[in-house]
Amino acid sequence: MGQIDYWNHNTAYHTELVASVASDATRVLDIGCGDGLLLQKLASTSRHITGIDPDAAALTSARERLSDHPDAQMAGPR
Repeated sequence: MGQIDYWNHNTAYHTELVASVASDATRVLDIGCGDGLLLQKLASTSRHITGIDPDAAALTSARERLSDHPDAQMAGPR
């Protein structure tokens, strides 16, 4: 799945959040990751990215979005 950008009240902060990740970060955790848009952007900053969300459908979307990132992990209900 290609990167899809859209705006909502959360995405307004994505640029700032990605820029704030330490240059030597090796792991990133996104709690409430939704469909994984922020995780997709964070994948360029860290080797290991993990998303947690209580919504099984959102996690399915996140897994699809991050399918080309072998070190991406999702946690929550299936």
